[in-house]
Amino acid sequence: MVICDAGSDDGTQELIKPLLDEKTKAIFCNESMWHEQKTQSKLSVFTNIAINALDTDWQINLQGDEIIHEDSFNAIREAINSGRSEAFFCKRYNLWGDSQHYLNVSSERMPVGEDIIRIFKSGYQSVDDAQSIGAPADYSYLDKIRIYHTGFVRDKEKHMVKIENMMCNIFGWGLDDKLKGMGNQFNPWVHFSKEDVLPIKERLPKIIQEWAKERDVKNNF
Repeated sequence: MVICDAGSDDGTQELIKPLLDEKTKAIFCNESMWHEQKTQSKLSVFTNIAINALDTDWQINLQGDEIIHEDSFNAIREAINSGRSEAFFCKRYNLWGDSQHYLNVSSERMPVGEDIIRIFKSGYQSVDDAQSIGAPADYSYLDKIRIYHTGFVRDKEKHMVKIENMMCNIFGWGLDDKLKGMGNQFNPWVHFSKEDVLPIKERLPKIIQEWAKERDVKNNF
């Protein structure tokens, strides 16, 4: 496993270091490297730093707020051993409102991708905003390999800071009027309604179950 930290200053590096061993290494980039990169492609630049440091036949790429459901592990092994493709699409559930619901809207309205390539043979690279991999991919295991994206149900105040940084400093779009009207607490129902989400029909991945309980209570859901 390779972890790439793109110059964080919030204590993340200190949390990572105790996890390192002979099979798990980290690359700690200088914060200046992050600021040197412009536009959303900076996300793929740092993703590829980790990809290029991993010497394996196959790779699985995850962002910091994504978790593969443990029930998908057998399907991952089956996909890799099938010989079907150079890469495979995975289903990403973008949690919204609370930890028990996910966005179910058209691709034009979805803030980030839902069908993404994250399992691939070595030699391919992350592209653009690191939502996917530039490889020919197969859909056969789409619903069997499930990734949970928790980034939209973070602490409401921290989420506003995150959104402003992403939209203004990375994508260069600026905040829209609806976001400006939220003040310092993110409101998930300004851009989407309760009809735009569906309930999660399986238990959450084990590693985020306690986090989900705490987050939902803190956000008053």
